[in-house]
Amino acid sequence: MFDHIVTVTLNPSLDVTLWLDDCDWEEPNICRREKIYAGGKSPNVSRVLKNLGVPSKLLGLAGIENSKMLTGLLEKDDIDFCLIETAGSIRENMTLLFPDGRLLKINRQGAPITGDKISRLLKLLHQEFSDAEESLAVFAGSPPPNIGPEDYKQIILSVVREHIKIAVDTNLFFTDDMKNISPFVIKPNRPEAKRMLGNADMSDAEMIREMKDLSAYVDHILLSCGGDGLLYFRAGACWKLTVPQVPVRSTIGAGDTTLAGFLAALVREEPPLKAARYAAACGTASVMLEGTEAIHPKDVEPLLEQIRTEKI
Repeated sequence: MFDHIVTVTLNPSLDVTLWLDDCDWEEPNICRREKIYAGGKSPNVSRVLKNLGVPSKLLGLAGIENSKMLTGLLEKDDIDFCLIETAGSIRENMTLLFPDGRLLKINRQGAPITGDKISRLLKLLHQEFSDAEESLAVFAGSPPPNIGPEDYKQIILSVVREHIKIAVDTNLFFTDDMKNISPFVIKPNRPEAKRMLGNADMSDAEMIREMKDLSAYVDHILLSCGGDGLLYFRAGACWKLTVPQVPVRSTIGAGDTTLAGFLAALVREEPPLKAARYAAACGTASVMLEGTEAIHPKDVEPLLEQIRTEKI
């Protein structure tokens, strides 16, 4: 379906996962294990796509003070990337994991970026798509603190062309923004969907009804519901994909994995509903891994036959 996939990160991260034995509020806590991953939604999508056999290129911005750490991790994961160095540091996001399954996640804001760096990034984007026929640009994650929702939307709209489709995974936009962008696919979770629709207290039935309406403007909507599975919307219809109950080791990056799984299935020319089932299996496989480890096909295949699909 796509000749070229580019994932775009304005605010990548170094995801630091620490395994602790306990939480002591009076004495220093000693971690028994730690790992650092190349993080941020778009890097996660590229990592999963790579493992699923689908090439992509990551473009973005990275603070010069610790950019070598990120680039080293991306090279280790064999990711094709081009990052424009900016002033400051890449944010380090912390996840504390406790033996009883609890976790505490702290996401930093990241460093501000200047307009000239955005211009350079957009120039790179346009060059990437100049020769491709059917392309996809994935805008996932939050922008730096000085880039507001309207600025981010204009960045996305500047990329839109007849042969370039857009995937969006961020909690910044509302319904009117999505209608304006008209993405190929979006992937909110349940709280993000209700916020996007303008009513965090709406019932699930109201959310489903309004998401069906929104699917007139968005080709594919993947609404992740945690252990309850996935809601898939297309052309005014909705399917509930129920996933098996599995041991949860980490939910970090499960949404990014769901999106990547959907795109990978479409690249293989799978029908959309079958691609949504594959996406649900990918998200489920992800929570069974530690930290933000990226799934492989062998993690997904055993789960596919356990997913139930119901039109609602």
